[in-house]
Amino acid sequence: MFSAWTNGRLHSPYHRAMMSGNEARYSTGLFSVPKEGYIIKAPDEVVDEEHPLIMLNFLTSVIQMLARELPLL
Repeated sequence: MFSAWTNGRLHSPYHRAMMSGNEARYSTGLFSVPKEGYIIKAPDEVVDEEHPLIMLNFLTSVIQMLARELPLL
């Protein structure tokens, strides 16, 4: 969804933690999911001739439906 919101101009960073030694490491994740039925679209400010729209607008319910149907690895 982040790529759709930013029209591909910003990307989510990959996270990788490297540890040395045997100390315990704790981390937490923070996730945000829009309410069902919201339309995801890129703002007009990130779409222009140099950066045409890369994804059509879509409903969050479509993504949530696909996520429920995909098997977990």
